[in-house]
Amino acid sequence: MLRTPGLTFVSTTCSASAATWGRVAIIKTMNEIKLCECGCGSVAPIAQSTRPSFGHVKGKPLRFIKGHNSRTSEGRARAAELCRTLGKSRTGELNHMWRGEDAGYDAKHDWINRHYPRTGTCEECGTDDRKTEWSNPDHTYRRVRSDWRELCIPCHRLADDWAQKVRARRYH
Repeated sequence: MLRTPGLTFVSTTCSASAATWGRVAIIKTMNEIKLCECGCGSVAPIAQSTRPSFGHVKGKPLRFIKGHNSRTSEGRARAAELCRTLGKSRTGELNHMWRGEDAGYDAKHDWINRHYPRTGTCEECGTDDRKTEWSNPDHTYRRVRSDWRELCIPCHRLADDWAQKVRARRYH
């Protein structure tokens, strides 16, 4: 550490700190030096700009070196709990983007795949050695399991009259 009247210069020779900021940080007084709260013992970097959403104040030490906040058991527990609570509170009809029956083709296929995993057995021919897909025979795409059939790819193409659709697109 180099000391001059009114300023303290901290060299970033520590590998964790050097990888994070890679330059000399200027700290105005000794009481502003702060160690990373993860417990690694490295000097925490100085905020280069004020970012209220992250709790950063320009010129003040940060709480953690980038990436270190998840090292603490408290940080891991908080992150896991947040994922659990937000994940449950914002799914399905509680999600602000929920469109219900007005959702598109891909969204409804994603929904059926999430709620009813495929068994790998075709409901038409009974084979279980081919990849299967969800098919909606009447093309209404409602979120009702009885409206959907699990078909192997050849049976799905026949059920949707796929060849005729391809010819219609190609020649018209």
